Amino acid sequence: RLLALQHGIEVAENTKSQAAAFKLASGAHAERFSISGQVLLADGSPAGGAAVTLLQSDGSAESNVSDDGNFVFTEATGGPGRPLRMTASLQGYRPASIELPAKTTDLHNLKLFLQKQRFGQLQVSVKNAQGALLRNALVSADPDESQQQLSARTDRSGRAQLKGLAWGRRKLSASLAGYYLPQPLEVDVVPDKLSAVELSLLPAFSVKGSVDLPAGTDPQQVYLFLVFVGNENAANTDQPWHENQSALVTRVDSAGRFIFSSVQPGKYSLSAQCPGLLMHALEITVREQMPDLSVKLLRGQALHVDFGASGGGTTVYLLPPGSWDKQRAAGSITVSQTAATGRTNFE
Repeated sequence: RLLALQHGIEVAENTKSQAAAFKLASGAHAERFSISGQVLLADGSPAGGAAVTLLQSDGSAESNVSDDGNFVFTEATGGPGRPLRMTASLQGYRPASIELPAKTTDLHNLKLFLQKQRFGQLQVSVKNAQGALLRNALVSADPDESQQQLSARTDRSGRAQLKGLAWGRRKLSASLAGYYLPQPLEVDVVPDKLSAVELSLLPAFSVKGSVDLPAGTDPQQVYLFLVFVGNENAANTDQPWHENQSALVTRVDSAGRFIFSSVQPGKYSLSAQCPGLLMHALEITVREQMPDLSVKLLRGQALHVDFGASGGGTTVYLLPPGSWDKQRAAGSITVSQTAATGRTNFE
């Protein structure tokens, strides 16, 4: 097995460009071997009808468990740096997993034990910083082994009840417009028991300001994007936790003003875009209520490209300075195709 390498070169006009020498190195070879064992219930009886899934570097494989609890994988794939994970599952039982180190030899007589699945309940109170209970907050528990996620909203009393939670350690989160949760809460779900827990939300911030537009620009064409970049201090584990790190999007009003509500503390990239205008981006740190921001959009310069009559149908990429690799510059390039005359324009 060989490792593939690639190099990039600049091709200059009317010159012979020298490409870097390629050297292929031997990579870690994937070994094939067999794995077998038994899936048993907690009392030692065979778990007939269960299924065993093997996750390996090149995909997954599944083996059905026989009535006597046996399973076998005849062609498992592993090797140096290729750990394996095996999971046994059976309806009504808690999945059991085992981590297997990187192996190149056969593994036999493995045993996985399944325990009866049991469920508990959580009654979650959501409060603000002053201790007042908050209604209509969305409370969620992270997915369990079956990838089931449960959620509920707080009622008028500020409480929500999550039922049917698989026992074990779970993470709870809560969200409400105008607030944020500093950190998810880890709780233990006790089988056949209703446990009471509390979550405290802090006031979120707003990011607002105005966009200065050239005369004649339609404000309805302006979009602003606020993207979470990271915590203010990445080494500080007490920094706020961000449940949703996707971009926030808003538009300006007729006066060019904008606002992002319910913004959590952290570092963000704020960008404004409008067709025909140059994008404006800036980095901001949200740690308290911020003063109004001012963003200015300017008109770009038109670029006319002419390859002559023989250049019709040519695809032209306009990349940032020094970015010859259009894959690395993805998201910041402009593409156009020349007409039959060999001409095209970048506005």
